[in-house]
Amino acid sequence: MYWISILGQDNSGAPGGQELATRWHEAYPTAATPVLGTEDNELIEWAGLPWWPYMILLRPNLKVATNDQEGSVLDMALEVLER
Repeated sequence: MYWISILGQDNSGAPGGQELATRWHEAYPTAATPVLGTEDNELIEWAGLPWWPYMILLRPNLKVATNDQEGSVLDMALEVLER
């Protein structure tokens, strides 16, 4: 199971991007957590993120297994970890 951070904007609402992703990683360094920055919010719009933070659990083939709107991300993650 992997955790990634996707940043669509900074705290002031300015667009994200590589510079924001770099600043985030420097402020919260975690080698095992990739940080993706998107300037055009394409990832954010695709996922339909209604709030922050928002969790999406991906299957091994990187297809969406479940998301926070279903309220089951942590339950499903626990099931995966217990296998």
